[in-house]
Amino acid sequence: MVRLLVDKIKASKNKTDTFTFIQCLGYMSRAVGNKIAIFLNDIFPILQKLATQLNKEQSIDIDNEITEVCLSTFENLIKKCPKEIGPYIQNILAIAKSLLGYDPNYTYNENEDQIMQGGDD
Repeated sequence: MVRLLVDKIKASKNKTDTFTFIQCLGYMSRAVGNKIAIFLNDIFPILQKLATQLNKEQSIDIDNEITEVCLSTFENLIKKCPKEIGPYIQNILAIAKSLLGYDPNYTYNENEDQIMQGGDD
C-alpha cells in the first residue's frame, strides 16, 4: 500500500490528489507505527521535496495545505519511528525552521510598512 501511495504521489499531476495521497500516507504512518519505517528511504525524499517547494511570496491554499500535511506526516513518522527517522531529523528540523516564520494568512508587503511609517501624524 505504501509503495502504491509513493508511486501515486510521484505520478500525480494534480495538487489536490497529491495532498490526498500524502494525507493517506500520514494516516497510515499513524496507524501502522514503526512498520512504515522500511519505506522511509522512499517516503522522505518526496515529503522533503513537497515541503520545500512552497513559494512564500504567494499564499496559494493548496500549496499551503500540502506543506502542512507534509509537516504533519513528518510528525507522525517521528512519533511512530523515532529510532529509524534519526538520520532524517536534521533535514526535518531545517525544513521546519525555514517554515517557522511563514504565515499564509498574512501578506508580507513592504509597501504596507512604508505606508505605516509615513502615515498620518
